[in-house]
Amino acid sequence: MKKIFFILVLGLIITANSANAAEFMTDLAAPVSDLNLLNNAELSDEDLDKFPQEEEENKFSLFKTKKRMKPQDETISSIDANISVGDTPKEEKKTVKERLSGLNLPKVNLPLLNKKKEEAVTKKSDNNEVSDVQIEADFLEYYPEKSEIEAIGNAKIYLPSQDVTLYANKIVFNHDLNTVVAKDNVKLVNQDSETTGDFINLNLSSDEGIIENPITNTYEISIKAKEGRVYSDRIEEYDGVAKILKNYDLKFAARSFASYVNPGRLDLHEETMKASDSGIYHLKTQEIKINSEEEHNIITMKNTGVYAKKIKIGVVPQIQVVSGKQSSTFETNIPEFGSASNIGLYAGPAIVLNMPKSSTLKVAPLLTYSDNKLGFGGFARFLHDKNRTEIMYGSSEDKFLINGQQMLTDRLSLRYSQNTYQDEWFLGFRRPRYSADLQYNRADFVEDLGLTFTQRYSAGYFVDEDDQIGQGEMRMRWMTQGQKSFYRYQNRDKNVLVDAGLISQTAATVYSKGDVTGLFRFGPILTTRLGPWKQSLIYFQSATAGESPFAFDKYAYGKSNFVFVEELKICKYLTIGYLGSIALLRDSSFDDNMWQENKILLSVGPDYAKFTLGYDVNRQSTMLTLSMLVGAKDSEIEFKKATYKTNDKEEKKGFINRLVNI
Repeated sequence: MKKIFFILVLGLIITANSANAAEFMTDLAAPVSDLNLLNNAELSDEDLDKFPQEEEENKFSLFKTKKRMKPQDETISSIDANISVGDTPKEEKKTVKERLSGLNLPKVNLPLLNKKKEEAVTKKSDNNEVSDVQIEADFLEYYPEKSEIEAIGNAKIYLPSQDVTLYANKIVFNHDLNTVVAKDNVKLVNQDSETTGDFINLNLSSDEGIIENPITNTYEISIKAKEGRVYSDRIEEYDGVAKILKNYDLKFAARSFASYVNPGRLDLHEETMKASDSGIYHLKTQEIKINSEEEHNIITMKNTGVYAKKIKIGVVPQIQVVSGKQSSTFETNIPEFGSASNIGLYAGPAIVLNMPKSSTLKVAPLLTYSDNKLGFGGFARFLHDKNRTEIMYGSSEDKFLINGQQMLTDRLSLRYSQNTYQDEWFLGFRRPRYSADLQYNRADFVEDLGLTFTQRYSAGYFVDEDDQIGQGEMRMRWMTQGQKSFYRYQNRDKNVLVDAGLISQTAATVYSKGDVTGLFRFGPILTTRLGPWKQSLIYFQSATAGESPFAFDKYAYGKSNFVFVEELKICKYLTIGYLGSIALLRDSSFDDNMWQENKILLSVGPDYAKFTLGYDVNRQSTMLTLSMLVGAKDSEIEFKKATYKTNDKEEKKGFINRLVNI
């Protein structure tokens, strides 16, 4: 009786809830079909009709039902497919049929699950749209509660708008935050360039990211660092080693005071020096900058220490590598000694101080001697890639010497001086009492004529050397030189060269008080090289007009002028040179001396490091230069900071493109 009663009660309960039971089974069946269909390449209309056309609030959505079916695993697993995330839908709710009809498998368009997330993305899209990405991997998982797609095994994410692919063992993309995190064997590839690392976190909205242990490769330099930071216009890497891949020869020169104000137009090292391949030199730099241009990268190293083995030789404020041999001035702790007009003999120990903005300051106390008088003084030189300023004082003659130059552009500079010689190009080195002028230089090669055409424009204020009152005047000057070769023979194997041509020089000067001067010089030029012996021979026939109001500015070389430059490499460790300029008619505006230029130089040392000692007889100045030629190819350069910067004219570009387009 009890059994019959129990069966009747159970039957009444089942009958009363039959409608709800059927509805429950329908709800359960639909998501099961969803999961099966996600792995199919196509959906027929018959399959789509199996799904309910509407979803009520108390029913599970597509992803919530998956949670119900697999309470121990809240993800969709084992989906071997590509996922493409594009624009987010604006509808608050969608039916299952509408969702599935929007899928283009094997690429799955993942919808937003609620209005709150949709609004967050929409708000973000006002400034930075969610990136359009494509993800592939051996195994993909989607976490709806975190809006994340996790790709594991041979994972890669492709950004079509930037044509960039990121590879890693594991990649996580968050389409709400618009971020990408990649771990293990990370590699960013764009065309033929790549940047590798252990970990990368990219924020595609703010154009920022962090890289661990990055290695950046260009066709000119390879950079390996401990950490990197990515910004919209640059990559910064810290504490690493850079290796220059191209065959650059870096030429460094350390000069004494008189070498700057009276170089003598004679370089004994340009052809005779050869880069060392023995690993003698080593560079350590505070900062490396790489600016990406259309056809090449410009590599700049700031505050670079030059080491011979473990001994620090000097400091280079800036090294800039573009192409060919690169010349840079560097400061050393070598004592300052020599002789200079208005100072006499001088000598003293020196020290180099690192200054802000990649500059150096060399200072030295001095003992001076002149006219049988022993005195004291000091020397200071500020050196920057755009500025060089030297100050010297000696009590023996009680005079201050100032010589400086500020580069305003690549061709325009500001010069200033007191009691020192200034370079007046083919008019020689001349010494005003005070001077300050702007100088513009330009050189062009006219290919059709085979003519090298060089110009200099200058304008400034000058005070004459013997003017004790200090009243000067303005001076404007135009100088030009044209040179054409008519015959050239060269045999590189035998180191033989013969080059014959013509050269012309013109100068026109206007002074503020109305004086005007003019000069025209013309003549043949012969340049020869026979093994270790080089020479240049020039003869000028000159015509002048007017007279300068300044004694220092008068023309010195006469109407008939012969100039010769000789260089002889006696052996590997010794080279001698000589420069002379003769006024054949003894008609110089300064004196009746025939020898208006008379300089001798002696260079000692191996091919990759030479000391050059020179003496200018006319100006009673001693010149000292230490030159080194460093073979940069495959040499490792330690750095504190490396910056890669693109020269992108577009207002905004994908920062990953800037990262790897090196």
